[in-house]
Amino acid sequence: MTFVPFDNADKIVDEFIAMLKSRGIDPLIRGQIEEEFLTLTELLHIWKNPSSLNGREKEVLCTAAGVHDFAAKVLAAGQLPEFDSFRDHLELISKGTLQTNMSQMSAGAPDDAARKLVELYVACLAIHCGENIALDHPVNSKGDNPDVLLDYGSKRWAIAIKTISTTQGQTIFENIKKAADQIERSSANRGLVLLNVKNSINHERLWQENFSCVKEATDALRVEIEALINAADHNRPDSDWEEIFSGEKTALPVLMMGQSVVSLPTPASEKTPTPIKMMVACSFDRVADSDGLQLANCLCHSMQVIL
Repeated sequence: MTFVPFDNADKIVDEFIAMLKSRGIDPLIRGQIEEEFLTLTELLHIWKNPSSLNGREKEVLCTAAGVHDFAAKVLAAGQLPEFDSFRDHLELISKGTLQTNMSQMSAGAPDDAARKLVELYVACLAIHCGENIALDHPVNSKGDNPDVLLDYGSKRWAIAIKTISTTQGQTIFENIKKAADQIERSSANRGLVLLNVKNSINHERLWQENFSCVKEATDALRVEIEALINAADHNRPDSDWEEIFSGEKTALPVLMMGQSVVSLPTPASEKTPTPIKMMVACSFDRVADSDGLQLANCLCHSMQVIL
């Protein structure tokens, strides 16, 4: 785990905004997205005046960490030719009616804009893993196509993404099934289901815990995610999973993407806000597809190393 200093907040914001404006997208019209950009610069003020936020410190830190990470992923993808195909999703950032957040490290409104920004986030990971990346249109989509398509190895792969806001096992299972149905109807040869679980994680519990090291914190995040996996599989007959994974296209593993912000002791401070993130690959006691597992590992690696 690499610690990312936030003392370059202004630089990150400026580069992100400049990149968007170079494509004719102005993110600073109005609305919540503008406020999230500001949280990055607010961080500098927090360190100088920690009592200035009157209890908003956690809110600002968690949002800023998530926006910093989102911006880093987009900026890294922006260096690649296929990035131009992401324009329709990028334009969501300039919509004045956008009432959501870019951060994947805290719970947010489960609206259409939020779901489409998750698709953009995952596409910015996938662009480093394969070729010919394509995103389902963020506005004209009917919700029956996979969200991300890419060439990986010798096949066309689909990634069907669902953002869940529940800990109920049956609802989690149903989201996996809906994503698999999209993959089976797609033009892809194979596909992976990815559940974004940011709205199902107990972020407050993770923030309040007195972790002594990064491993303790990431282990706790894994426990949160594995509880969701276990809930989906609890008392689940094998026939339910067979129905999903006996098709021609949907491959194992299913990916659970979870991120949060914790407080850790570091040389800089006894309580240093630290982003933690992981993708947990689950196969529900079945054999994972070797290529699917490699693609899953590549997505996870990109999420970890692009800072």
